[in-house]
Amino acid sequence: AYGLISGSLALMSDAGHMAADVVTLGAALVATRIASRPDTTGRRSYGSYRAEVFASLLAVVLMLGVALYVVTEAIGRIGGTAEVSSGPMLVVGAIGLVVNLIALLLLRSGASESLNVKGAYLEVVADTAGSVGVIVAGWL
Repeated sequence: AYGLISGSLALMSDAGHMAADVVTLGAALVATRIASRPDTTGRRSYGSYRAEVFASLLAVVLMLGVALYVVTEAIGRIGGTAEVSSGPMLVVGAIGLVVNLIALLLLRSGASESLNVKGAYLEVVADTAGSVGVIVAGWL
């Protein structure tokens, strides 16, 4: 909502990215739980570990969707002037930075144990850089 209010494409893309991250991190958590549940039948194959791969695929598809939206909006703004309100950008960017730093702390220990958690951790590292970018853009 603040991305639309401020008129900032950077904030809209960061918000879309963060919303997609919520979905993909939830899927990563579910996939990790499925892959790590104990085998009580003795017939378990590698199939349960596919859940982590499908969660990673979901993350890629959602991020491509966000990227397509951002590119489409950016092309539509070529040649025009965009009035951007920096106040909402700074506030939302700072909130996003705090949330990303908390997520980094939560994911750090599990990143060495699971490929899916490592992917989520690296995604949050990139999101942290994006939040810093939103703050810098709002400041400029």
